[in-house]
Amino acid sequence: AIDYKRSNNLNLRANIYNTKCENQIAYSLQNNNLSTNLYTLSNIGVETELLFAWENMSGFINYSFVKRTDEEILDSTIAISKTDLTWYPEHTINMGISYKWNDLSASLLGHWQSAVCRRASDKLRLIYLQARGAEVEAFMTIDAKVSYAINRNFELILSVKNILSQK
Repeated sequence: AIDYKRSNNLNLRANIYNTKCENQIAYSLQNNNLSTNLYTLSNIGVETELLFAWENMSGFINYSFVKRTDEEILDSTIAISKTDLTWYPEHTINMGISYKWNDLSASLLGHWQSAVCRRASDKLRLIYLQARGAEVEAFMTIDAKVSYAINRNFELILSVKNILSQK
Protein backbone atom coordinates (compact mmCIF):
# COMPACT_ATOMS: atom_id res chain seq x y z
CA ALA A 1 0.00 0.00 0.00
CA ILE A 2 1.06 3.58 -0.55
CA ASP A 3 -0.33 6.84 0.79
CA TYR A 4 1.11 9.92 -0.93
CA LYS A 5 0.03 13.24 0.53
CA ARG A 6 1.02 15.88 -2.02
CA SER A 7 -0.30 18.69 0.18
CA ASN A 8 -3.03 19.31 2.75
CA ASN A 9 -5.41 19.50 -0.22
CA LEU A 10 -4.42 16.40 -2.21
CA ASN A 11 -3.86 12.80 -1.15
CA LEU A 12 -3.37 9.72 -3.35
CA ARG A 13 -3.74 6.21 -1.97
CA ALA A 14 -3.26 2.83 -3.61
CA ASN A 15 -2.93 -0.78 -2.57
CA ILE A 16 -2.62 -4.22 -4.09
CA TYR A 17 -4.13 -7.22 -2.35
CA ASN A 18 -4.43 -10.97 -2.62
CA THR A 19 -7.29 -12.76 -0.87
CA LYS A 20 -7.94 -16.43 -0.26
CA CYS A 21 -11.33 -17.39 1.16
CA GLU A 22 -11.28 -20.99 2.32
CA ASN A 23 -14.30 -23.26 2.69
CA GLN A 24 -17.00 -20.62 2.28
CA ILE A 25 -20.29 -21.73 3.82
CA ALA A 26 -23.74 -21.20 2.29
CA TYR A 27 -26.89 -23.13 1.45
CA SER A 28 -26.20 -26.13 -0.75
CA LEU A 29 -28.58 -27.62 -3.30
CA GLN A 30 -26.41 -30.74 -3.23
CA ASN A 31 -26.95 -31.04 0.54
CA ASN A 32 -30.74 -30.43 0.78
CA ASN A 33 -30.28 -26.66 1.32
CA LEU A 34 -28.27 -27.17 4.50
CA SER A 35 -25.32 -24.91 5.28
CA THR A 36 -22.29 -26.53 3.69
CA ASN A 37 -18.71 -25.70 2.74
CA LEU A 38 -19.11 -24.77 -0.95
CA TYR A 39 -15.84 -23.43 -2.29
CA THR A 40 -12.39 -21.98 -1.77
CA LEU A 41 -11.27 -19.11 -4.01
CA SER A 42 -8.38 -16.70 -4.52
CA ASN A 43 -8.49 -13.18 -5.97
CA ILE A 44 -5.98 -10.45 -6.65
CA GLY A 45 -6.91 -6.79 -6.87
CA VAL A 46 -5.91 -3.17 -6.79
CA GLU A 47 -7.61 -0.17 -5.19
CA THR A 48 -6.82 3.51 -5.76
CA GLU A 49 -8.25 6.66 -4.24
CA LEU A 50 -7.76 10.38 -4.70
CA LEU A 51 -8.89 12.69 -1.88
CA PHE A 52 -9.04 16.43 -2.37
CA ALA A 53 -10.08 19.50 -0.40
CA TRP A 54 -10.10 23.17 -1.21
CA GLU A 55 -11.64 25.85 0.99
CA ASN A 56 -15.28 24.77 1.55
CA MET A 57 -15.19 21.90 -0.94
CA SER A 58 -13.91 18.36 -0.54
CA GLY A 59 -14.26 15.14 -2.43
CA PHE A 60 -12.92 11.79 -3.47
CA ILE A 61 -12.82 9.32 -6.32
CA ASN A 62 -11.81 5.70 -5.96
CA TYR A 63 -11.46 2.77 -8.29
CA SER A 64 -11.09 -0.93 -7.58
CA PHE A 65 -10.32 -3.88 -9.81
CA VAL A 66 -10.39 -7.54 -8.79
CA LYS A 67 -9.53 -10.69 -10.76
CA ARG A 68 -10.09 -14.36 -9.86
CA THR A 69 -6.84 -16.33 -9.76
CA ASP A 70 -8.00 -19.75 -8.59
CA GLU A 71 -11.01 -21.62 -7.29
CA GLU A 72 -11.90 -25.03 -5.91
CA ILE A 73 -15.58 -26.04 -5.81
CA LEU A 74 -16.73 -28.56 -3.21
CA ASP A 75 -20.41 -28.64 -4.26
CA SER A 76 -21.25 -30.48 -7.49
CA THR A 77 -24.19 -28.14 -8.24
CA ILE A 78 -21.87 -25.13 -8.63
CA ALA A 79 -19.84 -24.71 -11.84
CA ILE A 80 -16.16 -23.93 -11.35
CA SER A 81 -14.81 -20.55 -12.47
CA LYS A 82 -11.04 -20.64 -11.97
CA THR A 83 -10.23 -17.36 -13.75
CA ASP A 84 -13.51 -15.55 -14.41
CA LEU A 85 -14.85 -13.49 -11.53
CA THR A 86 -18.46 -14.37 -10.73
CA TRP A 87 -21.05 -13.04 -8.28
CA TYR A 88 -19.07 -9.77 -7.86
CA PRO A 89 -18.12 -6.86 -10.19
CA GLU A 90 -14.54 -6.68 -11.53
CA HIS A 91 -14.58 -2.88 -11.66
CA THR A 92 -16.06 -0.40 -9.19
CA ILE A 93 -15.83 3.40 -9.12
CA ASN A 94 -17.11 5.64 -6.31
CA MET A 95 -16.98 9.41 -6.30
CA GLY A 96 -18.27 12.20 -4.15
CA ILE A 97 -18.06 15.92 -3.69
CA SER A 98 -19.35 18.08 -0.88
CA TYR A 99 -19.60 21.78 -0.24
CA LYS A 100 -20.21 23.52 3.08
CA TRP A 101 -21.04 27.17 3.50
CA ASN A 102 -21.96 28.31 7.00
CA ASP A 103 -24.99 26.19 7.99
CA LEU A 104 -25.71 24.97 4.46
CA SER A 105 -24.19 21.75 3.09
CA ALA A 106 -24.58 19.98 -0.24
CA SER A 107 -23.17 16.71 -1.53
CA LEU A 108 -23.28 14.55 -4.61
CA LEU A 109 -22.30 10.86 -4.58
CA GLY A 110 -21.88 8.47 -7.48
CA HIS A 111 -21.33 4.73 -7.70
CA TRP A 112 -20.60 2.72 -10.87
CA GLN A 113 -19.96 -0.97 -11.15
CA SER A 114 -19.25 -3.20 -14.11
CA ALA A 115 -21.46 -6.11 -15.09
CA VAL A 116 -21.52 -9.08 -12.73
CA CYS A 117 -21.18 -12.50 -14.36
CA ARG A 118 -23.13 -15.48 -13.21
CA ARG A 119 -21.73 -18.99 -13.09
CA ALA A 120 -22.54 -21.48 -15.83
CA SER A 121 -24.48 -23.51 -13.24
CA ASP A 122 -26.65 -20.45 -12.46
CA LYS A 123 -27.49 -20.06 -16.13
CA LEU A 124 -28.62 -23.69 -16.34
CA ARG A 125 -31.36 -23.09 -13.81
CA LEU A 126 -34.26 -21.62 -15.78
CA ILE A 127 -35.81 -20.02 -12.69
CA TYR A 128 -32.59 -17.97 -12.20
CA LEU A 129 -32.64 -16.70 -15.77
CA GLN A 130 -36.30 -15.71 -15.59
CA ALA A 131 -35.94 -13.91 -12.26
CA ARG A 132 -32.44 -12.47 -12.60
CA GLY A 133 -31.14 -12.71 -16.16
CA ALA A 134 -27.86 -14.14 -17.44
CA GLU A 135 -25.83 -11.36 -15.76
CA VAL A 136 -26.30 -8.27 -13.65
CA GLU A 137 -25.78 -5.38 -16.06
CA ALA A 138 -23.38 -2.56 -15.30
CA PHE A 139 -25.05 0.39 -13.60
CA MET A 140 -24.46 3.80 -12.09
CA THR A 141 -26.31 5.49 -9.26
CA ILE A 142 -26.15 9.12 -8.19
CA ASP A 143 -27.40 10.47 -4.87
CA ALA A 144 -27.71 14.12 -3.80
CA LYS A 145 -28.22 15.74 -0.44
CA VAL A 146 -28.72 19.32 0.73
CA SER A 147 -28.96 20.17 4.40
CA TYR A 148 -29.40 23.24 6.54
CA ALA A 149 -28.49 23.30 10.23
CA ILE A 150 -31.16 25.37 11.99
CA ASN A 151 -29.35 24.93 15.29
CA ARG A 152 -27.12 22.39 17.05
CA ASN A 153 -29.90 19.85 17.47
CA PHE A 154 -32.06 20.38 14.39
CA GLU A 155 -31.23 20.03 10.73
CA LEU A 156 -33.43 20.10 7.63
CA ILE A 157 -32.37 17.61 4.98
CA LEU A 158 -33.43 17.06 1.39
CA SER A 159 -32.03 13.80 0.07
CA VAL A 160 -32.59 12.27 -3.36
CA LYS A 161 -31.41 8.68 -3.92
CA ASN A 162 -30.77 7.04 -7.27
CA ILE A 163 -31.41 10.13 -9.39
CA LEU A 164 -30.90 8.12 -12.60
CA SER A 165 -33.55 5.54 -11.53
CA GLN A 166 -31.18 2.62 -12.10
CA LYS A 167 -32.37 -0.91 -11.31
